[in-house]
Amino acid sequence: MQSETLPTNESKSNSSDNATTHGGTSQKLIVAGERKEDFTNLFTGLLAEYSPETPSARLLVEDFAHAQWFLWRRIRAQNSTEHALYEAEPDPALWPDASFHRLTNIQRYRTTAERAFERALHNLDHLQYAQLAQVNRHLRQQNFETRLTLDRERVALQKERHELAVARDTRQAEAAEARAAEKERADYIEACQNFDVPTITQNICVLQSPHGAVTEFDPPNKVIRADLLCDQYQFPLECVRREYTFPDGVPEEYWWDEKFESHARLPRCTVTQTLTRDTWLKMADQEKQNNDGHAVSGYEFFNEEDEEDDEEDEAQD
Repeated sequence: MQSETLPTNESKSNSSDNATTHGGTSQKLIVAGERKEDFTNLFTGLLAEYSPETPSARLLVEDFAHAQWFLWRRIRAQNSTEHALYEAEPDPALWPDASFHRLTNIQRYRTTAERAFERALHNLDHLQYAQLAQVNRHLRQQNFETRLTLDRERVALQKERHELAVARDTRQAEAAEARAAEKERADYIEACQNFDVPTITQNICVLQSPHGAVTEFDPPNKVIRADLLCDQYQFPLECVRREYTFPDGVPEEYWWDEKFESHARLPRCTVTQTLTRDTWLKMADQEKQNNDGHAVSGYEFFNEEDEEDDEEDEAQD
């Protein structure tokens, strides 16, 4: 029975050198044939691509850089081993078992590196998804705040427009009311005919003739009665102003009192009476019953609101 020989320190050193000749199984960051600046460029490019914002995210990028670096190393090792085997024996059918065993080990290392690469890439995908989700959340929040601000501005603008419209309508309404009030006052003044209340003037001319006095009403009582009783006027008539004119002096038919009789010989005499609506209607009713066609004195109908004003004009030579 052949005794088993333990490896010496020198043989261990040679075995280690054989294992790291192509660097395919080494866990060192930089082995023979590699440059540190190449790894730095790889890592820097990944940082620029993924833009990690936290230390843990930066570690994920660094893990991916190592996984990528080691996978490239395993691929180079596999290619180098296959190239050496084909150089030694182009026909794989003539390869010894050790050659296949060597390829299997290299493939296993590559498979492990590929799985590590996939895990690191998966972690980076999650990182990128999380960053994108964070960006989307931030954008959604910004959009929400923007819409909220726009809605508030729109509501404020609508409120301002409403207030302006209300103020405009109020001004227009006030102006319209002022114009209506001014027109109503003008119409009322016109209806009053320079009197305090709406008044109609009735001219009564009394002429003397050989057959007695002749009285002319302008307008006639019938017309004034219709005006007084009309309910279509904006300002109903409240008074009637009778202006008596006696061109030839006051005839005997109109000697209602001593004052009128004293005017009998005056060549011209004018008498004015301002009568309330009710007083005038009573007088007109009495005049309708009379057959002489003259005006009545109306003294028995007068009340505190009625006025009498005598005006005398002396004859002109």
